[in-house]
Amino acid sequence: MCLPAFISTHLRQLLALLALTLGVTVSHGQIFISNFSNGTIGEYNFDGTAVNAQLISGLSGPWSLAASSNNLFVATQSTGTVAKYNFDGTVVNTNLITGLDRPNGVAVFGSDLFVSFVDSGYISLYTLEGVPLNTLLVSGLGQLSGITVVTAIPEPASYAALFGASILSLTLLRRFCKVG
Repeated sequence: MCLPAFISTHLRQLLALLALTLGVTVSHGQIFISNFSNGTIGEYNFDGTAVNAQLISGLSGPWSLAASSNNLFVATQSTGTVAKYNFDGTVVNTNLITGLDRPNGVAVFGSDLFVSFVDSGYISLYTLEGVPLNTLLVSGLGQLSGITVVTAIPEPASYAALFGASILSLTLLRRFCKVG
């Protein structure tokens, strides 16, 4: 693939980081990435450059991330917890929700926090303050790989705009990457 050197260098760095990653969320114009091996949550720009690769450190295998308008939520399978942090990395509550059976996914929708469980095959619902609303919201799902909440399904006009933008991007890429 032909990409400008600056973009391809940062893209390679971001892809290498994502190989060690289990959780990614986007909020406040930044990408937040959990690094299971290093026990960190990093903050990155959209070009792949690090703002702070160890925004949150000392974690025991952070698995999944979600963001509300004010906070980051981190699910950790090994500790069976969901923790809550501010976007500057400061702790709000490292034991927001405890005693969980291998949580592997968190998702935020409005004032609700959804947690999925890898082996148990169920999804629980909590407030953003960790208060349980329904610990068996959905059950019998088998082995889960995470959870995502979709806030809106694009209307057909959005697909047309996306298609048009894709064609424009390909045209520009071909123009900058002419062969011979």
